[in-house]
Amino acid sequence: MAKELGVNHETLRTWVRKTEEAEWPGAAVETAKDAELARLREEVAELKLEREILR
Repeated sequence: MAKELGVNHETLRTWVRKTEEAEWPGAAVETAKDAELARLREEVAELKLEREILR
């Protein structure tokens, strides 16, 4: 699905998680650390993809 949308799979995962949280307020409280962890995971995934492309 992410490929079809032209986005990184981690980006899509983040969108889905945020949508689910918006639908169920209070079900999952995202802390600053959670947000930073998600951002870093997305960055790592993108860097891995770039590395694979360069190989």
